[in-house]
Amino acid sequence: MTGKIEPNAKPLAPFTFNASAEYRWLTEQYFLKCGRGDPDEELSRRLVAYVNHIALQGDAPFDPIASLSADAQAEREAVRLQRAAQIRSSFTKEKAYAELRAICENLSCGCEGGGWASPLWISGLEWGGGSSEPDGTSYIDFDEYENTCTAWLKPDRDAAARWLNAYRYNQYLVRFCTRLFGWQYEENVASGTLAERAAAKGLFMPNGVGAKLNLFPFSRQNNSQWQALHVRYQGVDLGRIVDLIQAGKFFDVNEYYKKAVEWRSSALLKRLYETTRDGSPKLVVGIGIGKKREFAEMFGALESEEMHLSDVTGISTAVYEIGHALDADGQAVPLRNCWLVVLPFFYGGSGSLSSYSVLDQTVRSIQAFLLEKGVPAFWADPKWSTPYDWTRAGKESVLFD
Repeated sequence: MTGKIEPNAKPLAPFTFNASAEYRWLTEQYFLKCGRGDPDEELSRRLVAYVNHIALQGDAPFDPIASLSADAQAEREAVRLQRAAQIRSSFTKEKAYAELRAICENLSCGCEGGGWASPLWISGLEWGGGSSEPDGTSYIDFDEYENTCTAWLKPDRDAAARWLNAYRYNQYLVRFCTRLFGWQYEENVASGTLAERAAAKGLFMPNGVGAKLNLFPFSRQNNSQWQALHVRYQGVDLGRIVDLIQAGKFFDVNEYYKKAVEWRSSALLKRLYETTRDGSPKLVVGIGIGKKREFAEMFGALESEEMHLSDVTGISTAVYEIGHALDADGQAVPLRNCWLVVLPFFYGGSGSLSSYSVLDQTVRSIQAFLLEKGVPAFWADPKWSTPYDWTRAGKESVLFD
């Protein structure tokens, strides 16, 4: 045994952790000499094949850290602390901006994706949930976003239906899309039934109907949370954002919004060009009327006249024509039949779309507005009501149809 560990390596035979000087030697050498990435993360990833192999043999579980000698554990801890200090000192304002820009320009960060080439995109503000430690400390992890790829590909229709029905926000999206495309709908039908029907149509699935995205990439437990957040980078907790701001290494929430719009807009407008250059219409629905300016700026419509849906009562709306996209070289290309409609949140009390009757009225108003502007009635195209080909699920790119 040479001790060299390869990613996704097949187990060596014979190889038993219970014997073993071999395992102790391998682990110590790895921790002390690997020199790449976070040792715990690397060990977990690179030894997983061996661990699974031994588990299948029925051998007793083991603790790789506890298996190290006392000297090896002490040296490992010293290396960890030294590495953390180096990363903290290297995290400059310029580095923070570079990392944020890469995350914003990557549309797999914060977006589930789906049918980008379909005539409907729906954008929220940001993912909910957020990440936190057992002690309640909330954080944003640059590595989590930097290394992400959209993981919302569903292996089958049942899994897609469960996801579409798993969150209240998704349930309203299902109702909105069901009404827009004229799929089978009854106002009092259970949300789970609607989710099953929407999954059958491939809602938010690759080459299916609708793309699901967000303006901002980071996930927070609530969108008022910022200064208490911690920042992680390369496996190291850099401390609270507010402390990094005071140290001149980060930016406040308003600057985050501003830079996210600036950098993400280019990626979205290029994607818009890719999916409309054949003349296809596009409806972008933004959820969050309080950020209407950010939506307009993100989709290049800030200079357009702000209009409103005239026959919807009790809610605020904003409608903008998207007049251009960006080609691969970043040059503006004029568009036709592309519109941005910004609506309130689906739920949240007065002024929201929590009433199904108001939601239905809003959908009808959007359709009437688009027809008045000469947009083809894409929602009536049989292509978007045919059953989704689930035999192709998982074989498509989430981001490129």
